[in-house]
Amino acid sequence: MSITTTAARDDEHAEPWRQWQLANAKSNRKAAIQARIGFAFILTAAGAWLGLQLLSSPAWR
Repeated sequence: MSITTTAARDDEHAEPWRQWQLANAKSNRKAAIQARIGFAFILTAAGAWLGLQLLSSPAWR
């Protein structure tokens, strides 16, 4: 059984990678929130448009 140790150089390269992953995760969460808000807005606008079309149709008069 052998024991391997991590070189100091590997640790130096691991830290920027970890920082990049953390920043990317934050960016992904922000993009997901923006997409959710945009989808809700589009769905609400489409629902309002459809509701107005149905209410202004001759069948309701």
